[in-house]
Amino acid sequence: MNGSEAGLVSSGDWQRRAARGLVALMVRDGVIRVLALASHIVLARLLSPEALGAFAVVLFAVSLFDVIGELGLSGALVQRRELLTLPDQRTAFTLQALIEGVSVLLIWLAAPTLAAAYRLPPDTVPLFRWLSLSLLLSTVALIPEARLERKLDYGRLSLAGALRAATYHAVALALALAGFGIWSLGLAFLASVVVGTGALWAFAPWRPGWAWDRASIRWLLRFGGPFQAQRLVHLAKDNVAPALGVVYGAAGVGYLSFAGRLATLSAAPAALVNRISFATYARVQDDRAAMGATLELAVRWTALLSCPLIALLCGLGRPIVHLVYTDKWLPALPALYLLCAEAVFGLLTSLLMPVLQATGRLSTALRLSLAWAGLTWALALVLAWSPLGFAGVAAAYALSTPLAALLLARQIRAVAPVRLLPSAGPAAGAALAAGAIMALIAGRLNTSLASLAVAAVAGLAVYAGLIAWWQGRRLLADARELWR
Repeated sequence: MNGSEAGLVSSGDWQRRAARGLVALMVRDGVIRVLALASHIVLARLLSPEALGAFAVVLFAVSLFDVIGELGLSGALVQRRELLTLPDQRTAFTLQALIEGVSVLLIWLAAPTLAAAYRLPPDTVPLFRWLSLSLLLSTVALIPEARLERKLDYGRLSLAGALRAATYHAVALALALAGFGIWSLGLAFLASVVVGTGALWAFAPWRPGWAWDRASIRWLLRFGGPFQAQRLVHLAKDNVAPALGVVYGAAGVGYLSFAGRLATLSAAPAALVNRISFATYARVQDDRAAMGATLELAVRWTALLSCPLIALLCGLGRPIVHLVYTDKWLPALPALYLLCAEAVFGLLTSLLMPVLQATGRLSTALRLSLAWAGLTWALALVLAWSPLGFAGVAAAYALSTPLAALLLARQIRAVAPVRLLPSAGPAAGAALAAGAIMALIAGRLNTSLASLAVAAVAGLAVYAGLIAWWQGRRLLADARELWR
């Protein structure tokens, strides 16, 4: 999008477009989250911690090669102000296809070594190899997805994502019930990539072609290199659990994966906002006031929706695991509580980092990401060998993320005038009170689904009342502004 094209749309219009795109995402995501939760429950009851841990290791290895091979091209295509030319698009496609092809070959060769290093069962070797084919499909989706993001067409993007997620959970459920074990996860992943790629292709048709335009390569790599380096750093930070599986084994990875999946439920609103934030911030990057207002809006509403979910998991974590997932997952409780604590500050980091990326401050973002990842790894290496065991990894996240949020907040002040504490503080305070009420009620009642529901309703009622008292007028003003 060039400067004149961006100038045709006011900053307020960009906020409203983003808000409506977010609603489209939320409607579809709500259905998918219900299906995902059902899938998570069934898979956790049917599969062992060792099986879930082994799949997490395989998926981490494939994701690592995927991030390396993507080269930041998607971010570069979305961030560019000028219109994308056909040589730009075909050159990006050619670059990614070459790198991903090499990645697939490397995974096929390294699969036996990786399985042996992590002490995984023999059937994970073909799993490594088959999942690597998803890298080739990601190349096909590159241009259609970038074109939809540049238009902020989150209705179609969310539908493609919903179809992919629904396919994964439906196939995983069916195959797990049929007794496919760990392969139920692998085959479901491949089926979801095929469906997601096909949907993007249908929504934004594009004829692949080969090109090697040097001018296009220069600007793609100039932005894409630092952008992807940061993504690679974040991948390393976010996947300490499977990476350190050589220390505590596949079962430890499985427990951490289980706790992480549950904690991720609380981050669902942040994930949705993060999905649209980069493109939205990029469109208002030259207007400091609009950037600040957009960021405050995102923080306020993300905290409003995420904090009660964190309170629910912290206040009722033990009875939820006991009643819903069975006692074989109780060893994951310490990790779950620590990851929920980390999620409070993770809300801020997920919303603040895209601001630096969208405004071209990639070196600053990369330095912060390196420091954050380095601290997380240093803490994890120490704590994983401590009596905490695999829960030491969760403790490392709980210690490093608050510091990262503080450093990011300091950097954001140079980009836009924003007040983070007044935006997120009321929701955090209300969630703390709600979580305490839930834990108190659950501790006094018999462990049953009925008592669990009573405690949850009481806690959420307290949360809603406090929010209405502290932030009601502000939230109503937000709603009127976005939908007028």
